[in-house]
Amino acid sequence: MEMVITPTLASLAEGQASWRAKPAQPSATFGRMLLLCFLVAMITRTFTVSHIYAIMGPVEGALSGLFALWLGWRAIQRWISNDWHFHAFEITGMVLALVPVWAAFGAHRAFGQPLLDGVLAFKDFYLLFGGLLVLYLMRTGYFTLRQLEQSIVIVAGLSLAYFYFASLFTNPANYLDTPLAGANTVKGGVAYYRFNMTLVYFGSVYYSVKAFQQRRWALLIPAALYAFYLVYFRLDRSSIAVMLISVAVGLVFNVPLRRIARVVLLAVLPLILGVVLLVVFVPKKVEQYDNMFADAIGTIIGRPVAGEGPSVRVSEAALADKYIHRYPISGSGRIYHNWEADGYEKFMGYFFPADIGYLGLIFMYGYPVTLLLFMLFPLGASYALRVRGRDNDVFFVTCKVMILSLALDSLTNGMLTQYVGQVLLFLTIPYYYACLASRLPSTDPTVALAP
Repeated sequence: MEMVITPTLASLAEGQASWRAKPAQPSATFGRMLLLCFLVAMITRTFTVSHIYAIMGPVEGALSGLFALWLGWRAIQRWISNDWHFHAFEITGMVLALVPVWAAFGAHRAFGQPLLDGVLAFKDFYLLFGGLLVLYLMRTGYFTLRQLEQSIVIVAGLSLAYFYFASLFTNPANYLDTPLAGANTVKGGVAYYRFNMTLVYFGSVYYSVKAFQQRRWALLIPAALYAFYLVYFRLDRSSIAVMLISVAVGLVFNVPLRRIARVVLLAVLPLILGVVLLVVFVPKKVEQYDNMFADAIGTIIGRPVAGEGPSVRVSEAALADKYIHRYPISGSGRIYHNWEADGYEKFMGYFFPADIGYLGLIFMYGYPVTLLLFMLFPLGASYALRVRGRDNDVFFVTCKVMILSLALDSLTNGMLTQYVGQVLLFLTIPYYYACLASRLPSTDPTVALAP
């Protein structure tokens, strides 16, 4: 089909081609890395729960609007080139874009909330388009895969430094009336920060795998720092389990077992010494762990448990179950605070969907959409399995393991109730690797696949 392009559009295309051909200057490279770090931090919502939580909401809303404008520009480009073929992740993004509309309908049925307010309650959901933007910028050569790796490592390091600083030098008890902090009698009643642990998982796996694969044992220090923060300060049982499983999978399937065995044998005595020192000098912390995990086991086997934490979770699960039975298909959506400042509390009492893992997802979205969201993980795994010869690529290995980490975190912590964007970001990486492996041609004439 012959297409007529106006001189203005032709000159624009030439300008784009010449811009792509120019090597990045140092200042431009720094600016691009800064932009990429910003995108990674926002898409993963790493600092949404932080001391600047009050401004993060408006910033996320504005960024979602910018992503929408970018999508509009892409639609104009496709219209000009008369190309309406979409690659897999564009189709995935378009389907996911309908999820807030579906959930808004559910909230309208369950609580009488206006449909527009129901969609606005999910404005952070549309940060998932940031994953599509990052993929597009890599395919056009604006960013490289290694720059994306560096940006995630940088944001993970900055977030860990902030988490340690906040936990060591500020008192989370001062923020118990905000989303930033919480307290639980099962965890000793001590206040703790509810920081997003996704990049802590990433750092633990990334540096562990890199240390073992490259035999750079000094890298076990940052790996230990990530793990120690989660175990000592975050005090979340399921998050600790997710991290341990992720690190174990990353090592067992990508590092010679003999090498792992040698290091484990060498680490046995220091680990025993560390446990002894913990018992002697920090007995209250040991008691916290004992209460936490004894309570978890007791809850699973049905033994009556004491303490506020489990009873709250059980009551939240019971509340969710009622609404799930009433609205199994549409779900009950999310309450927009501009419509009802007290959120779910006005209708249900104390209730947070993220507290009850996958039940919270079913409560919000209903069974069909929950199944759709969980299908993202096998989709990402299918792309990762198409890639061969990358077993020594630490970034690729880490992103493969992150698919498992995020899936487990969604089952236990309801991560998909708040952080869908970070899932799509980590799924675009194995997809891009798969494109590189097969050198799939782009169906979009404005895109040239770049390594």
